[in-house]
Amino acid sequence: MDTRFTAPVRVGIVGLGRAGWGMHCPELDVYPALFKIVAVCDPIKERRDLAVAKYNCRACRRYEDLLDDHEVELVDIATASDEHVEHALAALATGRWTQLEKPMCRNYDEALVLRAASIKARNRLVIRHNRRFEPEFQQVREIIDSGVLGEVYDIKLRRGSFQRRDELADREALRRRPASQLGPAHHRPCAAVPRCAAGEDLVRHEARGSRRRRRGLCPHSHAQCGRG
Repeated sequence: MDTRFTAPVRVGIVGLGRAGWGMHCPELDVYPALFKIVAVCDPIKERRDLAVAKYNCRACRRYEDLLDDHEVELVDIATASDEHVEHALAALATGRWTQLEKPMCRNYDEALVLRAASIKARNRLVIRHNRRFEPEFQQVREIIDSGVLGEVYDIKLRRGSFQRRDELADREALRRRPASQLGPAHHRPCAAVPRCAAGEDLVRHEARGSRRRRRGLCPHSHAQCGRG
């Protein structure tokens, strides 16, 4: 595939649910001179029909069919969280630029696999940590980089809104997905986070972390992160 872009970049959207249809598409719509949605992929026909009506694009049910579309230059993945790694690896294998909705993966091992695949594809993987570019988070990063707080081990984010997530309805599904999507503030992550997200008792983990913070230590145990 020819990776020399000429505007507009031709985009294939994978997943037309809460993130794909509700966020990615409207964001791309803001820059019509830079991006054009030429193909979409979703298993639900009604969603595909809406996209075709709005963008006059091609639509497919199977992800493989979108990857076979040689007009697609950028693969924009907004599928279910537990499918992110599989779909990103498939897109990178074609040599395309790939934007991946957060969370990028479920654990540290998957992150390493994605990193290796991105390097092999000449670093064509972009994670949609969109809030990194908001003024509030830029200011937090400036404060951390200034050193006035010392070395930062843990960052907590609080939001004032709620939205039902149907894919989180059952406990087993909740245990399979990351407990934290690792917010965009700039910090050095601890290796214990992926293990905690993969299903450790988070309440017990947080209680232990609070005790360690009061002692001026890393909130995770020495055996987990090695930073004691």
